[in-house]
Amino acid sequence: MAKRMFVAIELPEDLRNKLAATASGLSGLKAVPAPQIHLTLCFLGNVPLENDATLRETLSAIVPTEFPLTAQGIGTFGGSRKPMVLWAGVEDPENALPPLAAAVREAAQTAGIAIDDRPFTPHITLGRRRGGSPAKLRIFLREHGEETFGPFTACGFTLFESVLTPDGAIHTPVLRVPGP
Repeated sequence: MAKRMFVAIELPEDLRNKLAATASGLSGLKAVPAPQIHLTLCFLGNVPLENDATLRETLSAIVPTEFPLTAQGIGTFGGSRKPMVLWAGVEDPENALPPLAAAVREAAQTAGIAIDDRPFTPHITLGRRRGGSPAKLRIFLREHGEETFGPFTACGFTLFESVLTPDGAIHTPVLRVPGP
């Protein structure tokens, strides 16, 4: 038995609402509901139950700092021919996200979790394309590609359990590691 899990930075409610409202303006997008929007540090995948306690212990040993971030710009993953994921970018003026993500990855590996080797790309997933017009997507990206959604302060991180349902994933916080 295993739990599907990931580690993320939670965003302020007003920022989640603004990002969700922007994403809802694109037809053909299965938007992430505002309460589920987050900044992923590390996707863990299916974590065996026997690794859960060690994972919580190794993550709890991380002492995160507080640092400023800004949600800015919109882009896509999946290539220019078939963009599948719509995301908001993240400005990290102190370059604090990569070391935090690396510490989370190391903690997960210490707990016996196999992590994929994709490089960390800070982003906030807003939705997944389910059709829609490529021309409308290009217009949407031109209109919002450089938009600033707002600053926020990262102050800790959260381990989430993610349950897939026909209506989308449901993310439940199972461990919060606060900053200073």
